[in-house]
Amino acid sequence: MKVEITDLGACKKGMAVEVSAEDMEERLKEHLSDFKKNVQIKGFRPGRTPSHIIERRYLKKIVEEMRETVAGEVFEEATKEKRLRVIGEPKIEEVKYERGEPLTFKAEFFVLPEIEVPPYKGLRLTKPKAEVKEEEVNEELERLRKLKAQLVDVVNRPTKEGDRILAEITVTADGKELFSTSNGYVVVGMANIFGVNVIDLPNLLSEKKQSDTVEFEFEIPEESPLAGEKKENVGKKAVCKMKILKVREVSLPELNDGFAKDYGYESLEDMKKKTAERLTVLKRLQIEDGVEERLLLSLVNSIKIELPDELLKEKAHLRGDYLREKLSAETDMSAEEIEEEVKKEVEAQSSSMRRLLISSLLTEEIAKKEGIFVTEDEVDVIVGEMARQKGLSAKELKDEMLHTGKLSELRAELLEKKVRIFLRKNAVLTEGEDFSNVEPPVEKAEEKTEEKSEKQSSEKQKKSKEKEEEDEK
Repeated sequence: MKVEITDLGACKKGMAVEVSAEDMEERLKEHLSDFKKNVQIKGFRPGRTPSHIIERRYLKKIVEEMRETVAGEVFEEATKEKRLRVIGEPKIEEVKYERGEPLTFKAEFFVLPEIEVPPYKGLRLTKPKAEVKEEEVNEELERLRKLKAQLVDVVNRPTKEGDRILAEITVTADGKELFSTSNGYVVVGMANIFGVNVIDLPNLLSEKKQSDTVEFEFEIPEESPLAGEKKENVGKKAVCKMKILKVREVSLPELNDGFAKDYGYESLEDMKKKTAERLTVLKRLQIEDGVEERLLLSLVNSIKIELPDELLKEKAHLRGDYLREKLSAETDMSAEEIEEEVKKEVEAQSSSMRRLLISSLLTEEIAKKEGIFVTEDEVDVIVGEMARQKGLSAKELKDEMLHTGKLSELRAELLEKKVRIFLRKNAVLTEGEDFSNVEPPVEKAEEKTEEKSEKQSSEKQKKSKEKEEEDEK
């Protein structure tokens, strides 16, 4: 097999291939043998049809199929032999082959670029302290109070902001009823109803009592659920009538020992103490995640390589193709809706693809240098948990993820997480008020200082020499 590689620009290669006639004859015999096992011809049992009959009837068809199939196989063999890391689908063209002749074709494709890994051990960063303030504890307790909230009927007072109104609601337009319910809930103080912002609604529902009736008009916008399946009601003037059946207010439990015991604590003080401890752990994890993200991003931003837009767009479109397949299989969305979502995904991916691609390359290189890897057991644990949540067997989900390419993505995510942890554990971290910019390792900083001193010394010597020459003149 003859393979000639040419450079077509940054990350883009061209390939010209020739497979000898002898090699192709061996491949053709294999295809004929496989075809013979499965073909059914009247008068012969499967697999017993004489080869000369198969060749006479089907040789042309088999050769045509072989052209594209073998070209793809040979392309993979050639890229492995040349150790080229191909990204995306190759463009294979000018495929030529007839029996007794060599197979030739040309291909254009993108390859992953080589990157120079910057110093990554000893990166310096100031991080905030994992301290929890008293007001943060109080906010968490208030959140827990709201989880125990109850709606209590209001007696002998008018409505106020925050009350819940239970009402009979009807909406009509052009004399036609568009919506009706006998138990609709509306929050006093909110202006949005049916996807419409009715500015006067908070005032209309304020200072009202049970049995009062409220009526108001609004124009139906396109995004409202009242617009209709074919948007036939868009722009129409709708009339909404509400008859108040009940007024209810939100009642929160008192913050005392009884409340704390409902959540399994010994007392309110015990609850405050353990809540502070829990929030501290969560904040520490958030800070660690922030440290890891900043360290990796600083390395990614320091790498200067040329990545053609064509490559980044192709990567983004691959993500779009996966989303299209997923939405088609798992949702009832129309083709137009799916394409709209795919378009959004491609646009979003295009803007961040450069950073994602460099991050992936950098992660792989650091992992290779440090002997960091992801075991199959680690993958199986994650897949097993995902399968449990989806109600599938681990094998079913793993096979599906292998088919869609999500399994390799999962491995890449796990590897990146391990590399991020490695960077954090090998960084020089100090505590302060907030995150600082990441600075290079001390050794690198010293080198820069020495380089700067040498440059200044050289410039000083040059100026001194120029002055001496001037004095001599």
